[in-house]
Amino acid sequence: MRLLKIEWLKLKKYRTFYILTGLFLLVYILFNVAVNQGAFNITSTNAQGVNMNVVNSDYSFPKVWGNMAYYYGWCIIFICVLVITLIANDYRYKTQRQHIIDGQSRMDYLHSKVVLVLGINVALTLLYTLLCLVFGYINGGGHVLSGTKNIAYVFLYGLNYLSFAALLALLIKRSGLAIVLLMAFVLFEELVVWLLDKFVKIDIAKFSPLDCSDGLLVKPLDGMGKMILGGSKTSSEFMIMIVMSFVWVLIYYFIARLRMQKADL
Repeated sequence: MRLLKIEWLKLKKYRTFYILTGLFLLVYILFNVAVNQGAFNITSTNAQGVNMNVVNSDYSFPKVWGNMAYYYGWCIIFICVLVITLIANDYRYKTQRQHIIDGQSRMDYLHSKVVLVLGINVALTLLYTLLCLVFGYINGGGHVLSGTKNIAYVFLYGLNYLSFAALLALLIKRSGLAIVLLMAFVLFEELVVWLLDKFVKIDIAKFSPLDCSDGLLVKPLDGMGKMILGGSKTSSEFMIMIVMSFVWVLIYYFIARLRMQKADL
């Protein structure tokens, strides 16, 4: 709690914090409203000549949990940029050295970033849960608790992405370069996964650093979409992705720990 309080003192008057969180919230809410209102409805004709939607725009319970989880993954990049900026600023303004002078150990400093990532991720997960409840009650539908496993998936997805962003910031110490490398890594990972799957027939998506969490947030396909792009994952595949997400988060932590023990602050 002491470390979290220190991080909050740096956050509460930082304008970029409010700008990026505001952008995340605005884009996330407006995009889901647009999908819910059918703005992105795509129809395709099946063999019987019946028009069927490709994208699911049903935000009633229980589908709201899965729909909003998937689009959450599209918007979290704003918060990844925020985490990188916050950590890189410590190096830019020599704040980390001041912390050490004031009595923090290197591990205290590292763990302050751990609790920062955890705190932001918990807040985002609670926000996702609240918005799902609001959208779900507006649209009605089935049982509210059906589909709530997506809350855990959103938490794990966010933990993986934000931890990776934090690691890049700790290793590179420059926000601009770290953000560019984050974007490049996401694109490069997707390309490698696609190439291996297409030409070598090796599916490594559920084992790769970020893609293992991507698979937890299932595309909100409906009707024709499931027929064209579909294919549901088995429970064993989900378990592998959950385990690998935790494994990668631990790997990020131990890399950062090794870096903090040896690096010049």
